[in-house]
Amino acid sequence: MNTVRQHIRVLLSATAIAAPLVLGLMSPAAEARERAVQRTNAAGATIHRNTVRKMESGTVTSNSTRVGANGQVSTRTSTGTLDKEAGTWSRSAVTTGPNGKSSSLNADVVRTDDGYVRDATRVGPNGNSTATHTEAVRTENGRSINTTVTGPNGGVSTRATDVVRTDTGSERNTVITGPNGRSAAANTIVTRTEDGVARSTVVTGPNGQTMTREGSASYDADTRTLSRTATTTGPNGNTATFNSTATRTEDGYVRDASRTGPNGNMVTSNTVGSYDADTQTATRSTTVTGPQGQTRSTVTSSTFTPAP
Repeated sequence: MNTVRQHIRVLLSATAIAAPLVLGLMSPAAEARERAVQRTNAAGATIHRNTVRKMESGTVTSNSTRVGANGQVSTRTSTGTLDKEAGTWSRSAVTTGPNGKSSSLNADVVRTDDGYVRDATRVGPNGNSTATHTEAVRTENGRSINTTVTGPNGGVSTRATDVVRTDTGSERNTVITGPNGRSAAANTIVTRTEDGVARSTVVTGPNGQTMTREGSASYDADTRTLSRTATTTGPNGNTATFNSTATRTEDGYVRDASRTGPNGNMVTSNTVGSYDADTQTATRSTTVTGPQGQTRSTVTSSTFTPAP
C-alpha cells in the first residue's frame, strides 16, 4: 500500500498541466498578474510568497519568491508556450531552494484528433529523474486516460481511468498499480439532483480493504449559497465528516467549513473573498482553527493588469 501511495501524487497530477490545452482554458485573460501570499502559523511565524505572472503572444512566464519564517529564500521560475495552430503546449520550470540546490520540470502536450498526449520529466535536487507519459482519448460516451510513471530506479507505476456519462450524471473507474504489481481501485458515481449533485466513491486497497465517501452539493439561488457535505468511512468503520457553506456577497463571498475526524476532533475554517474593481485586486483571507483552539491564517492578494 505504501508503494502505491508514493506514486499516487505523481499519477494524480499527470493531467493537471495538460488540462489548459485540452479544455481550451487559454482564453483571454489578464496580461499580467501579481500575487502575494502571507501565511501565519499557530506559533506566529510568517511565510511570504510573491508571484509575478505575465502573458504575451502565447507565452506565459511566472517568477515566484518564497521567504520562510527564518528568512530563507527559495525561488521558482517557469515558462509556458502555447501554439494553437500546432496544438501544442510546452512548459519548463526550475525551483531553487535556500541551499542553492534546484529541481526542474519539463513537459510537452500535443493535441490529437481525439484527445492529447503528454510527456513530462522531473529532475530532483539529487539528479534523480521521474518520467510521466499520459494518453487521453475521447470515447463515444466519455473519455479514457492512461498514465505511466517511470521512477529513478526504473520502477513503473500506472494509472488507468475511464469516465462514462450516464443518464443521471457520470461514473469514473480508476486503477492504480505500483512498481511491485500491487494495485488500488476507485469507483465514483456522480448523480444529478434537483438542486445539485450527489457523489459516491468506493476505494479498494491492495489488501481488499475498502474506504467509502458519500457527499453532496446543493445551491440555493434565493440565498446565493452553495452547501456541501461529505462523510468518509474507513476500513475499520471509523468516520470523518465535512460540511461547508459558501455565500455570495456584494463584492465576493464568505465560506465557512468544518471537518470532524474519527476521534471527534474538529477543525474549522472561515474564508472571506472580495474583488476591488477600482484597483483590479482580488483578496482572500482564511483563518483555520484547530481542535485545541490554535489558529493559523493565510492572506492572498492578486492584482490584475489589465482587468480580467
